[in-house]
Amino acid sequence: MNDQFKTKTSRIQESASREYAESIIDTVREPLIILDQDLRVVTASHSFYEFFKVKPEETERQLIYNLGNKQWDIPKLRELLEDILPKEATFDNYEVEHDFADIGKRIMLLNARQIQRASGKERIILLAIEDITERKEIEAGLEKTRKELEVIKQSEDEAREYSESMIDTVREPLIVLDQDLRVVTASRSFYEVFKVKPKETERQLIYNLGNKQWDIPKLRELLETILPQKTTFDNYEVEHDFVTIGRRIMLLNARQIQRVLGKKRIILLAIEDITERKKAEEALRESEHRYQELSIIDDLTQLYNSRHFHAQLEREIERSNRYEQPLTLLMLDLDKFKKFNDKYGHVEGDYVLSQFGQVIKQCLRETDSAYRYGGEEFTIILPMTAREEGIVTTKRIQTELRKKCFSPVLGQEVYITVSIGLSQYKPKEEIKAFVHRIDHLMYQAKKNGRDRIYSES
Repeated sequence: MNDQFKTKTSRIQESASREYAESIIDTVREPLIILDQDLRVVTASHSFYEFFKVKPEETERQLIYNLGNKQWDIPKLRELLEDILPKEATFDNYEVEHDFADIGKRIMLLNARQIQRASGKERIILLAIEDITERKEIEAGLEKTRKELEVIKQSEDEAREYSESMIDTVREPLIVLDQDLRVVTASRSFYEVFKVKPKETERQLIYNLGNKQWDIPKLRELLETILPQKTTFDNYEVEHDFVTIGRRIMLLNARQIQRVLGKKRIILLAIEDITERKKAEEALRESEHRYQELSIIDDLTQLYNSRHFHAQLEREIERSNRYEQPLTLLMLDLDKFKKFNDKYGHVEGDYVLSQFGQVIKQCLRETDSAYRYGGEEFTIILPMTAREEGIVTTKRIQTELRKKCFSPVLGQEVYITVSIGLSQYKPKEEIKAFVHRIDHLMYQAKKNGRDRIYSES
């Protein structure tokens, strides 16, 4: 009976250790691959398969250089695995650039650990891969992306060894909390980035770290409100001004897991510092905005031009389909504008157009966008807006338009009206069909008396 109890206890401990290792892998974001001593693939993380567009059955037990029809036969990778690692056992920040047939040119940072298994008789290699292509490009104008690791199952001793090796291998700061939110342990990178020492950190309440620098309202919200309801929460953005390292913007990935018969919980908290990326993105946005203003703004009305309209509508339709959010489009035409032009001249006509552009701007939200489609025709894109909300916007435009005195040259008010077609996007509808529907509705409004709104119910 005693042996049965020991066996059961051992299995419980093994399962807990496996879960602990798997949860660490699931919390960090980098693709990870594990090789045996012959450089054949033992297993890989879910994010490895996703990122490199390969399948487990095409990968496991294969020589790493043969993966993907020998796409992985990379000279610098051979140098790391065959020349450097046998001497060093641990090697970080090894940069490799390679053009993959499936996913194109990638720049990667490799972190490698060579560890022993089964009393040291065999070695395995942990290879964490950080794709820094986007980071490299964002320095010239693009954003980086990263992926999250998934489950690797191993025995109790191997899982514990994996846990320790992975914490030291991954690049993100990682901190482990107990159920009372006290620090159990943290990764080396956590201590390096936040300039703290283990003896000042372990067994401390997280909010008390660094003379209470970590008493952050949004962190409390994540740990005390969100996480008890959702055991997994990713990409939680926190901005905070640390005394030691200044203002940082961080993305937090959190996992709450149970240990030993579910009696205790621990929390894994991975921290990605995105401060520099945010600065680069902001600088990029400002630069792009200045550049785009030269090519996408209509000089007369200061609204966007038709070229930009088609590009933006395509993006908004893609977003609407992906997130299943409503999207409404308006098409507007100034009534009898040709007669107005003939009567008062093009100078006065241009003034009317510019003033109408200002009216539209005053009536829109920051998320909306307006365009001079051509001549006296205009379009407005209303993201995350249903048909009924779109009608409210059109009525506001009509009301504001009637208040305007468009003729300082003539010294009198000129009454201008507008005919409007309005409709909500239908899921999976082709962009040309969508625009054609709105155009037809606008002409129906003009045909049936002008100064009115036509919309599909």
